[in-house]
Amino acid sequence: MLKLLLFGVLLFSAFTSSDFFTCGGNCPDASCLICPCGFLPNQISIENYCKGYDGWNINCCKCIIEHTSKGNAHYSRVYNDGSFYG
Repeated sequence: MLKLLLFGVLLFSAFTSSDFFTCGGNCPDASCLICPCGFLPNQISIENYCKGYDGWNINCCKCIIEHTSKGNAHYSRVYNDGSFYG
């Protein structure tokens, strides 16, 4: 019985912690009900990432990535219409 109670407390704390709803920071606005990229961020070099795409202005690419994900390749978000980014 004690094990079941402890499990319930741990499960409750996992579902009510801010890390759960934000996927450990990967979904900073807490809009994600699932965490497809897990709970650990994956910081990338924004400049190196943007250099890999021809036809893009590198400064615009860097600005967009810095504004949205801050270089976290595991960034996720669910928009109001239900569409998913991540």
